[in-house]
Amino acid sequence: MNFKEWCLSKEPEIQKMFPNKNIKNPKTFTEKIQWLKIHDSTPLKAYCADKITLHDYCIEKLGRDICIPLIKTYNSINEINLSELPKSFVFKCNHGSAMNIIVEDKTKLNFQLAKQKLDKWLKEDYSVHSELHYKLIPHKILVEEYKANLGRSDLTDYKFFCFNGEPKFCQVITDRRTGEKISHYDLNWKYSPIYDWKQYSSDSTLEKPKHYEKMIEYAKILSKDFKMVRVDFYEIDDTVFLGELTFTPANGRQIFKNQNADKIIGDMLLF
Repeated sequence: MNFKEWCLSKEPEIQKMFPNKNIKNPKTFTEKIQWLKIHDSTPLKAYCADKITLHDYCIEKLGRDICIPLIKTYNSINEINLSELPKSFVFKCNHGSAMNIIVEDKTKLNFQLAKQKLDKWLKEDYSVHSELHYKLIPHKILVEEYKANLGRSDLTDYKFFCFNGEPKFCQVITDRRTGEKISHYDLNWKYSPIYDWKQYSSDSTLEKPKHYEKMIEYAKILSKDFKMVRVDFYEIDDTVFLGELTFTPANGRQIFKNQNADKIIGDMLLF
C-alpha cells in the first residue's frame, strides 16, 4: 500500500474521531481540514512540516533561509553533547508540535530530564492523531538558536491562514506564559473578532508589526504550492523569521465564538 492509499484507508478512522463532521461533502473549515488530511496529504507537506527540511524549502522559494538558524541536528539523545552547544538554545523535535525545551542557561539545565523528554517525543507518531503527513517525517532532534524579542522570552506569533495560495487573515498569539491570548486581524490589520476561538481571550489593541507587509509577501510565496497552509512568523530584533508551515492547524478542532465563522472560513478554501 503506498502513502496515498494509506491515507485514503484512514477515512473511517478520521470520521470516527470527528463524528459530527461531514467529511465526504465538507462545507466548513474544520470539515475541509479533515478532507484534506485524507485526500491531500503529500510528501511535500511532510517535507515542509519537518522543522529541518523546511530550511531547504525556504531557500528554494525565497532564495534565502529566513527560519531561525539551526545549530545542530541529532538522530538520538545519545548524540547530544552539551559542551558543543552555546549557553542559550532551544531543543526541538522535528516531527510534531509542542516538542520544545527552551534553554536560557545550559548550566541550569536538568540534562537528564531534558533527554527523557526528547527520547519520549522521538517515539511519538503524530499521524495517529490523524495528522497523516507526519507519517513520512523521520524523527530527529534539532537545536535552534535562542531568540528573545528585546530581551523577552515570550515571543509573539503571527500566523497567516492561506487558502489556494492567498493569505486571508492573521492569527496573533501573545502572552503564552501569562495567559495565552489568540487574536485575529485582517490583512489591513483591522481587528476581526469573527475568527476568534471560543476558549481564548483576545486583544483588539495590538500594534501592527513593523514588517507586516513583508510577512504577507513571504506568506504568498510560501503558500503557493498548497490548498491550505498556515504560515507562521516571528518579528525579532527588526527581522522576520519563519516559524513553521502548518497544514492541520489545531487538528481541525477549532471551536469559534461566532457560530458562523467555521462556514465563513470554509468558504475561503476552494477545491
